[in-house]
Amino acid sequence: MATLGPEWDARVQKFVADWGANKNPELIEEMIMTALKMARDQMNVADLKLINRSLKEMRYAAKVFGPYAAYRKVAVFGSARIPPDAPEFKVAEEFGHRMVEENYMVITGGGDGIMGAAQTGAGREHSFGLNIRLPFEQRANVVIEGDSKLINFNYFFTRKLNFVKETHAFAMFPGGFGTMDETFEVLSSHSLLCRRAPAR
Repeated sequence: MATLGPEWDARVQKFVADWGANKNPELIEEMIMTALKMARDQMNVADLKLINRSLKEMRYAAKVFGPYAAYRKVAVFGSARIPPDAPEFKVAEEFGHRMVEENYMVITGGGDGIMGAAQTGAGREHSFGLNIRLPFEQRANVVIEGDSKLINFNYFFTRKLNFVKETHAFAMFPGGFGTMDETFEVLSSHSLLCRRAPAR
């Protein structure tokens, strides 16, 4: 465990206890100590902003997914540019519908094309959208837009981490470089980071 010395360790422990953090207080204490060490290290502002924003995104995503921990989930990857009249779109829509019938919830990147098709099939109630904030590229599809299960990320790495961490299965549909990047990411890291939850 991180330590700041006996005096400061005791102060942090008291602060966490006073705050009422009864669940895993030692981990909360360690995160606070790590933040204080960053101040001591005089870390530059760019690194501090990166770490701070990443932590905020991870905390918020965990809060959104938390109530659904008992549900199995399948992540669907594919092109955002597949039109609604394409055969791939129809297959993705049917896939989303069939997954809900098998008691899965569907996670996509929240965009159009394959992602929107899978969420149309699954329905808003059974969908999560992990959207990425890009200036001209991606916006949330109409199925998940405005839903409390839509999470907007600034960083691709926190977004991809949540795909891997929260998903029990993956479905890969046709796509470009982004889809291939996600495919190889999950193939190489899923076995290390996946958190299994019992099916409801």
